[in-house]
Amino acid sequence: ARGDLDSACARLHALQRPRGSPAGAPLRSPPAAAPFFASPSSKRTFLQAYFRNFNLSFCDTYTIWDLLREMAGPDGLDCSVDNLMVDLVVAAAGALGGEACSSCVQAYQRLDQHAQEKYEEFDLLLEKYLQSEEYSVRSCLTDCKAVYKAWLCSEYFNVTQQQCRQRIPCKQYCLEVQTRCPFVLPDNDELIYGGLPGFICTG
Repeated sequence: ARGDLDSACARLHALQRPRGSPAGAPLRSPPAAAPFFASPSSKRTFLQAYFRNFNLSFCDTYTIWDLLREMAGPDGLDCSVDNLMVDLVVAAAGALGGEACSSCVQAYQRLDQHAQEKYEEFDLLLEKYLQSEEYSVRSCLTDCKAVYKAWLCSEYFNVTQQQCRQRIPCKQYCLEVQTRCPFVLPDNDELIYGGLPGFICTG
């Protein structure tokens, strides 16, 4: 099951503290089992396993681990895995820090929200101008929306998803949308065969 992204960092900090230790209490002698006092490779493996359980809300095929691996600079932040590990170790030791995780997750969430807003604008455009869902013998409105969402998310999050073997070229996403989405017809009975694609690839 997907984890609650809003509480992901708080839960991660809680995992660093010994059982029964209150929030904010420093660790005088780190327990051997604490993941953030293990070797760098163990820390990375732990973070990978942890953040693969958390997906974005709208672009829900993307995990936080996908973004930490390949999109380490949202909003000018340093969200690299190395920086996150250092910040979490410092926080676990009771010193100042521990904000990198929540700041980075919130930055990814803001981008995800922007993508959803753009999708809703496109959805309203189709609802306003599309006269029938049966606009093609090879596609349908559901297909159009699915590929448009995939393209939109790839624009906001240009990363290779963990579940995919390789990154799909943006042009391929774009052409899928252009071929599967309908033409928007003008509001003019004399231009029956006129109109513009609901989506046009450029560049």
